[in-house]
Amino acid sequence: YDSDKEFISFIEAFKLEAENHKVDTYYIYHINIKFRDNLNISPDVIYRAVCIFQKRLILVDKYEWDKLDVIKKEILIYHQLGHCFLNRRHNNVMIYRINKYINVSIMNEYDDFDSNDYIQYKKQYMNELFLGEFE
Repeated sequence: YDSDKEFISFIEAFKLEAENHKVDTYYIYHINIKFRDNLNISPDVIYRAVCIFQKRLILVDKYEWDKLDVIKKEILIYHQLGHCFLNRRHNNVMIYRINKYINVSIMNEYDDFDSNDYIQYKKQYMNELFLGEFE
């Protein structure tokens, strides 16, 4: 496949998670992830990445990517693969857990995802991503 090298480990980890959830990953390598210097899609919104579904292409803003820690990078790539590979739409549902509200899905469209929540609830987030249920 033709993705930029920095994304390969994230694609492989996503593939393994998908297989662990009994998702067919045959077409995973048909999706390419590429850096772009600037994703000026809208003057009002900063886009870190975008899925161009018809082209099976994910474009990632290099400047925005370089500001992320490894957990946020994984969330970003899994979110975009959720669109391009799993055909998932945004899910902005929140639930109350341990004295605060948390996202139910990494398919949340807002950039307010807490890395600590992701680490703590990763199993649930993977179940929601691949099976549609946060348990």
